[in-house]
Amino acid sequence: SSDQDIAKFFRGLNIVKGGVALCLSPQGRRNGEALVRFVNQEHRDMALGRHKHHLSNRYIEIYKANGSEFVAVAGGNNSEAEA
Repeated sequence: SSDQDIAKFFRGLNIVKGGVALCLSPQGRRNGEALVRFVNQEHRDMALGRHKHHLSNRYIEIYKANGSEFVAVAGGNNSEAEA
């Protein structure tokens, strides 16, 4: 998936700037997973409501992650991610 695919899937919800982290396999290729940060808890909860929906022909699973997990994938400051 690309940033654009993720934005399309979450259309109507506000993702923070730089809030999409695409996960990579040990070989450095995208593995189909991503972490997404939303502007607030309300938008995050609405995103969780899209669990098991489809994006084109792909089945999407959504799980809650914490700021530390986002930082581990995207890098950056943990205090920023917890905000």
